[in-house]
Amino acid sequence: MIEFLPDALIPMSDPAPITIPEVHRERWLYWMCMGPAAVGWLAAYAFAIHRGLKDKRVGIPPLLVAVNFAWEFNLSIVLDQDTTQRHTNFYWALFNSLIIYQTLKWGWKDFPKLTKRQFRAAFVGMFVWASLMVVVGTNELGDIPGVYTGTVINIPLSAAFIYMLHNRGSSAGQSMHIAVAKAIGSLFAGITVYIEFPGHYLFFVLFPTIHVLDIIYIRMLHRRIRAEGHSPWAFNRPPVPDPYEAAPASAPAAPAGPDTPADRAATGAEAAADRPATGAEAAR
Repeated sequence: MIEFLPDALIPMSDPAPITIPEVHRERWLYWMCMGPAAVGWLAAYAFAIHRGLKDKRVGIPPLLVAVNFAWEFNLSIVLDQDTTQRHTNFYWALFNSLIIYQTLKWGWKDFPKLTKRQFRAAFVGMFVWASLMVVVGTNELGDIPGVYTGTVINIPLSAAFIYMLHNRGSSAGQSMHIAVAKAIGSLFAGITVYIEFPGHYLFFVLFPTIHVLDIIYIRMLHRRIRAEGHSPWAFNRPPVPDPYEAAPASAPAAPAGPDTPADRAATGAEAAADRPATGAEAAR
């Protein structure tokens, strides 16, 4: 076959970056980066639970709760995992289990065309599918720390926060504390991956994408809360009105008609003026 195309601009890496082993750093350096990541996500979950109770809305994009929990559950209980990361995943899963309860209770509000039963079935289906993807993908890639699957999940999660804010049209279930804690957790998770997988270039594309999406969401949410007339940083700002709560029935309007003797007299005079004149009246 005659080759008429020029040589490729970028040759394939040999060996493939995914086969380059993890660089084990000193424990103090690992925890200096991973510690804020673990605490950041735990704080985001705690803030989401708190805000959900006030607004009766889920603080994390509902269907992504299933995907996120699938990663944490399977990489702490089901699949072999790095010991340190396994414990971190387990604590995340414990907090996330409370958000799952809130999601099954209020998550249908983000999908008004679905019944509660249909939404819950979709949620369970998403969890099962995500679990299969996490287990099979992590095993096939030899991704013992779960960094590839976890990072790939984080991108649609960050994008879903933006969509959730736009779709709800309010800050219901959301707070700056959730947004900033999530962004900090993702930022330090990225730094941890950078120092332990320096030759894995895909992460230098994935994590900046996450950071940009998180910043966009923070700015949008800040403006939304200010537009609603509240301080974006108020921890206990008033609950956002829930359009799905039944509005109290208004009192029936009083029937039109005279209510006082004066009104009745005026009404009688107007009726007399409108009545056709009799023959005697016309003669006068």
